[in-house]
Amino acid sequence: MRIADLTSEFATDALERKLKGGGFPVQRADSSQIRIQAGWDEGQFAALQAILRLFLGTDWMFQYITRRVLQTAPYLGEREREYVALLALHAWRKGLEDEAESGAAAWLDPVLEAATPLLWREDRVHLDGLMRFRAREQLTRADEAVASMLEQFLADREYEEFVAMLRYMLDSQPESPQTLHVYCTDTKVWICDAAGNLVQDAEIRQAAEVASEGEAVDPEDLAMSILITRAPHVLVIHDTTTMAPWPSFVETLERVFLDRARRCPGCDNCRELRRMQAVQWLARTSNHASKQGPDGRRP
Repeated sequence: MRIADLTSEFATDALERKLKGGGFPVQRADSSQIRIQAGWDEGQFAALQAILRLFLGTDWMFQYITRRVLQTAPYLGEREREYVALLALHAWRKGLEDEAESGAAAWLDPVLEAATPLLWREDRVHLDGLMRFRAREQLTRADEAVASMLEQFLADREYEEFVAMLRYMLDSQPESPQTLHVYCTDTKVWICDAAGNLVQDAEIRQAAEVASEGEAVDPEDLAMSILITRAPHVLVIHDTTTMAPWPSFVETLERVFLDRARRCPGCDNCRELRRMQAVQWLARTSNHASKQGPDGRRP
């Protein structure tokens, strides 16, 4: 019987379980918990390769990603790190599946090819070294997934804190019995009362202009300030946006005002706004096409 002495810094417990489940006699090689000795004969070699492929593509990669998250963002809590690692693992796998032509696990072929002669003739097989040397491209992609998901996670957390702050400010205001309507288009935001009169606040606008230090006042920030100050009992949202970025102003309104906010099911004003937006879009498209020649190039 051949003895495979497998060394890995990552997920050795998972490797041990997989080997035992495959019928291989297994024992720990030392007290450091990074070496596993598995006995096998020639007829079990294909099964051993299959277990190693599964282990390296799942458990090993997840523990590698988890370690990278810890190294990159040690300030996160344990549950937060695990969450980011799961997001990064999913993103890495998704990219792999989208690009793979010969199967999502084909990237492991060079790793197993390099491991085969070592399993037959070497006393110890360093799985970490094989992965870092033979799967460098995938580890780089995993690192990129970690960076991307961490950035997204921190942005989401910052947004949640921002919403919580706005909600606290709203709760600090005495609730008004009035109903306000906020209209959101791709280019403008404005507020009307129940009678359709435009709602403005000179003091808030002046404060916003001072805070912006001479730059243009953001209409969404101005509208949010007015709405929080007025603290309406009911906020009706008329949303005709077609390409709002995340997080959208409408979504933020709903997160801040909660059960006070309701979406307009479709009124005459919304229908007219959508009609005007469609006309403007057609005009821009026609104007752009008229400036180009028959071959799509500018004359």
